[in-house]
Amino acid sequence: MEKIVLNQTKAKEAYDYYKNMYPLNFNDKEFCIKVWQQRNRFLKADFYILIAQLLSAKNIDEFIQTSQSDFDNLGPLISSCINKKIISVLNSGNIKSSYISHKDLSIIHYDFDLIEPKPEYNQFPCTSESVKKRIDLLHQRFPFSPESPKIAFIGDDDMVSLGLSLYNTFKIHVYEADCDIVDTIAKKKRHNISIYCRNLINENVEKHNCDTFMTDPPYTLHGAVLFILRGLETMQFDNFEEKEFYVILNKTMMGNQMLFLQQILLKSNIWIREIRANFSQYMLPESYNENKRVKKFSQKLGIGAVKNSSSSDLFILRTDNPNLKVLKEFLDKKLIYNHYA
Repeated sequence: MEKIVLNQTKAKEAYDYYKNMYPLNFNDKEFCIKVWQQRNRFLKADFYILIAQLLSAKNIDEFIQTSQSDFDNLGPLISSCINKKIISVLNSGNIKSSYISHKDLSIIHYDFDLIEPKPEYNQFPCTSESVKKRIDLLHQRFPFSPESPKIAFIGDDDMVSLGLSLYNTFKIHVYEADCDIVDTIAKKKRHNISIYCRNLINENVEKHNCDTFMTDPPYTLHGAVLFILRGLETMQFDNFEEKEFYVILNKTMMGNQMLFLQQILLKSNIWIREIRANFSQYMLPESYNENKRVKKFSQKLGIGAVKNSSSSDLFILRTDNPNLKVLKEFLDKKLIYNHYA
């Protein structure tokens, strides 16, 4: 039987049922229930991600192994999905379902556009494989949707927006200072992309009530703060609902400024949810002096040409009410591209 994509309405029915269930190990003690509800109960976004993992798992044990959670919290989730007929579980523990999530859709074949990196814009495009990983990540984090989630790209020299736009499940807003990139994206005339030519240093961005944003900023303290600030400006926060966003950073290039960045973010009511190491890779651009240094290094060792430049990590960050004033007060726009500030 051909499987269909689970819609958010049915997923929400399961979440509403789950919210009224008692955790399995608290024996109906009222105060424990309140603790669980306030501290341990899955947020809706996490619940949806876990349903997508449940639909992908062969059996209950495999689901637990990939969940980053414990059975006393997963049990009610599984029960709610059985109650709403999203899945059924055989005596063997195997999972049966007629549903899949967007996470399980095949990535559409896409010939990735390449640009000639411009040092003045600190451009360092990632590889096509890394672009695909970013698209897959967004499917994973937004597995069910009746309406298209809105995502902003704060800078897009990686051209992720063009690959993502092949899926009608996203509405995309791109903020980019390089006119060549803006023209390249605009010429594709994708109906679900809006692109804005903006100098992020000097110009604010429009608030589009975006659900999330992704950025691969300059790997400097002030560069990261600026791009995160601009991304948060595209979003709207109501009723202290947690939202997450995605920042790619190189910890070595950032150095111990990573610690300062985390301190600034915490003061701004932003925290790290997850880190995925070596998420994006980058090739050596001809237009950068680093390429000359690598060639000299290779010649000295008598080895073949080195093609790769670096590898960076993905930081999944969350906030329910960011304090943009803290970010603005710290930011020094003159130091955006200064690696030793």
